[in-house]
Amino acid sequence: MAERRKYKRYRADKSTFAVLRSTPADLGPILNKSMAEVALAVFRSKPVRMGRVIDISQGGLSFSYMENKLHPRQSLGLAILLADCGFYLEKVPFRIVSDLKMPHEIPKDSMASWRCSVKFGALDQSQAARLEYFLNNHTIDSV
Repeated sequence: MAERRKYKRYRADKSTFAVLRSTPADLGPILNKSMAEVALAVFRSKPVRMGRVIDISQGGLSFSYMENKLHPRQSLGLAILLADCGFYLEKVPFRIVSDLKMPHEIPKDSMASWRCSVKFGALDQSQAARLEYFLNNHTIDSV
C-alpha cells in the first residue's frame, strides 16, 4: 500500500497535549507557570477531548485520550500545548480524519482509550511559523 501522507511525521515530546474544545478559550500566558497551574487552566477551559500527542506533522496530528461521556463529541477549537516550556498554539483550524477506539482488553466499567487523528486546515502565517518551530525544536524523531 502506498503512503498517502504529504508530510513527514514526528514523534512528539511526551509532555505535548492536544486540546479540543467546543467553545473558544484563552489559557492566558503559560510561560513560567508550573505544570499544575497549566493543568488547572486547561481543565477550566472545559475540553471536549484532551490527550497526549502521539505524532505530529505540518499537516496534522494524532493523539490518545480517554473517553469522556460528560461532554459532547463535537469540537470546534484545537490547541497544541507543551507545558514544560510554555509552548501554546491555539485556534488551529482542523478536521477530524479518524476517531477510533483502541483495541485492547478493558473492564466494562472503565473508560475506553481512543486515538483521534486530525488534519490541519489553512494555518495563518504566525501559526505556520510556530508549528515549524515546534517541529524543529520539540519532536523526538520521525515515525
